[in-house]
Amino acid sequence: MKKQVYILIACMFLLLRVLGTGNDISNSDAARWHRRSLNFLQAIKTGDLKSTYQHYQPGVTLMLLNAPLKQAATSFQRYILKTTPKTLENADYYPTIHMLSKIQLNLVLAGLLLFQIHLISKLFSNKIALIYAVLITAEPYLIGIDRWFHLTSMETYFAFTAFLSLLHWRFNFAAPPVEPSKKTKFLLISAVFFALAVLSKLTSLILAPILLALLVSNFLQNRKFTPFLLYLAGFTITFLVLFPATWVAPGYVFTNLYNAIFKAVATDSRAALFPGALKYIYYPVILVFKLSPISLLLFVGFLIQVPIKKSLQNKKAFWILAGLANYLLFLTLSTKKIDRYALVFFPFILLTVAFYIEQLKRAHKNLILALVVLFSGFICLQYFPVNSAYYSPLLGGSPTALKTGVYENSGEYFAQAADYLNTKGRDKTVWIPDNIESFNYYYKGVAVAEWQSQMDYFVTSRDIDRPNGLDPSRMNVDVCANLEKVFSDPYEDLVFIYSCY
Repeated sequence: MKKQVYILIACMFLLLRVLGTGNDISNSDAARWHRRSLNFLQAIKTGDLKSTYQHYQPGVTLMLLNAPLKQAATSFQRYILKTTPKTLENADYYPTIHMLSKIQLNLVLAGLLLFQIHLISKLFSNKIALIYAVLITAEPYLIGIDRWFHLTSMETYFAFTAFLSLLHWRFNFAAPPVEPSKKTKFLLISAVFFALAVLSKLTSLILAPILLALLVSNFLQNRKFTPFLLYLAGFTITFLVLFPATWVAPGYVFTNLYNAIFKAVATDSRAALFPGALKYIYYPVILVFKLSPISLLLFVGFLIQVPIKKSLQNKKAFWILAGLANYLLFLTLSTKKIDRYALVFFPFILLTVAFYIEQLKRAHKNLILALVVLFSGFICLQYFPVNSAYYSPLLGGSPTALKTGVYENSGEYFAQAADYLNTKGRDKTVWIPDNIESFNYYYKGVAVAEWQSQMDYFVTSRDIDRPNGLDPSRMNVDVCANLEKVFSDPYEDLVFIYSCY
């Protein structure tokens, strides 16, 4: 594939993900990862390496990426601007550092996508790689989540790159005749990317069985155990080298990680929100809501054709479906149900959709890709800049998600609410009992999570556990009942500002 094509893909990918970022949304845990990045940086600077363990997820890749940016921003203010460095609590500064952090994150994601395209072109064809690139770049919900400052996108892109690298090694380099120097290259690349995925989020370990299955399939063919040892070594070295806390307190780190895997997730309080059969079909339901209708229908068409289409009897293609099934099995069995966790399915699904589109007649192929781009453009215009608020119009969007009990607000429209209230002056106090960290880093007045006397405004939102937004049972008084401002997606009112006059 020509370099110009890679450049065009990267430019389109980044344009959709960084345009207008910073003031668009601070997702529910973004501010926490900003603070953890600062703590990580401080731990490195003071030699307190144990404190580079900040969270069980563990988020090391995000902190490694963000800590130098935080240091550069501080140094720029202190030595170039000759001013006292501003903190995250400064509502004039936060959108800027938040924007730079998200741009930096998306540059990494763009690089991973380009490498994925290279791998897919070697595994299948340039056409499939190009179609996949268009689908990934234009998928509405993926655009929205990539615009966050968080771990899920990093986990998804790193893990899928690890999977494709090992698949490439298995089918193109594992068997002789191959030059000795090339035999282990992509095996080790996969191990490194898998370690980066796990350093992002422990849930990436879900991919381990399918990676192990690929190594076992190679063993059954070549009867060589060395790849297992090399893969384990590559993974272990990468994990330990990039995670400083393991250098000085390995017992502390791995005990916490173990507890996170086998205790915290298993006892997740959100499980009560999904009773009965819903917990077993949660992720398929979310995919129906979050995939674009075009991708969803083509994926169903692909699945229908799998048993009957001779041209689909490609072992490499079936490994893609196996990876998808592996994720579905483990996430279904887990009690932790969060809509953005479905992001790990997207690369697998969109690659199978690329297989399906590639087999069509040229005119049909061009029509579908044109529809993909047009639909993405239409959705971006409707939801911009809060693209993560997307719910598929195929099912009626957010109103249906609210009715079925799967709608989640992870900070959508709170930045806009804060921006509106900033026009009222800095002397106002706002009560915001939910998602306060998506609001108060933009707000220039006082924001509190608990009711106090003399409130000026009350901000609430609709969510999975508060489908009607305002919950009078949480209010000790009835003074904040004057609806002043509403923020909506194209279908539904979602965030409400009540004045307390």
